[in-house]
Amino acid sequence: MVGRILFAWYKGSSLDCDCKRWRLFADVLNDTAICLDLIIPTFSRPMIRLIICISGVCRAVLGVAAGATRAALTQHQARRNNMADVAAKDGSQETLVHLAALLISLVMIPLISENATLVWTLFVLCTTLHLYANYRAVSEVTMEIFNQARYHNVVEHYLSWGEILTVKEANRQESVTLGLRRPVKLHYGASLLSIATRLEQLSALEKVYEESKYLLSIDKQLSAVSIVLHEEVATVEELEVLFQAEVLFFILRDKRGLVWKTAWPMLLHACQSHEKATSVSELLHFSRDFTRSHFSLFVKMASAQGYLTHIAQLGSDEWRAVWNADSCQS
Repeated sequence: MVGRILFAWYKGSSLDCDCKRWRLFADVLNDTAICLDLIIPTFSRPMIRLIICISGVCRAVLGVAAGATRAALTQHQARRNNMADVAAKDGSQETLVHLAALLISLVMIPLISENATLVWTLFVLCTTLHLYANYRAVSEVTMEIFNQARYHNVVEHYLSWGEILTVKEANRQESVTLGLRRPVKLHYGASLLSIATRLEQLSALEKVYEESKYLLSIDKQLSAVSIVLHEEVATVEELEVLFQAEVLFFILRDKRGLVWKTAWPMLLHACQSHEKATSVSELLHFSRDFTRSHFSLFVKMASAQGYLTHIAQLGSDEWRAVWNADSCQS
């Protein structure tokens, strides 16, 4: 129970936006728990207790991950707002699979239970097939809603080539095994105090972002980008500030030995300037100006490709803020 609670607290917010990766993670945990159960007879009593505990934790975590991601995937598959219908048929399919497994096990167990080599051979083969099938299954799920990984792939391609990846291409490029890797850290949904400890700093950021419902800041070491969201921020504004962040990542990423590839001359100039020397303020203002001039076109092109821009699953932290020239709270 403790394992379920801790996992839900620590990773609950990412189960929606990274449902494909966590679905595969749950399958891996399931097979790990089964493997631990099989090796129990080979250990002494003290070790058996430890292995049983580890197996129990695996099952507790996979219960949370599997249940949550199943709900997210069912919602995605309910194309006619028929989530109950899809869930019922998914449950029936699972029941049929379990029934088939029961019938097969009734026939096979008496034949192989005395042969440990055969048991392990079949377990390895079935586990490999199970993981491969689930990997292919989650890799083929095509979602039109942006999460951070798909949005990163689409924006990076746009900045490089001036084109929008199709929905299928963006989903194929999304990793279902590893998380998104960026050249610098991103604190998305940070607290206001993390970027502005004095009123002067807040006023300076407000001048840059004017009427926007977000603030973006980058530290002096160029190692972390922090985004503060207003409590009334809209989805399209979240996409806008992440677009600016991706422009910064595009400039800051390490290109040793490579030629810059971008469809936008002003962005190429910014990349070349950064290689020489560019202040934090200049980077911030350039990325803001570039976002203002290109984001509307980007959204139109993305919508034309079939992406949904009025909803998104971007996995921000829970901090929201209210700010104005006279007072601030977070």
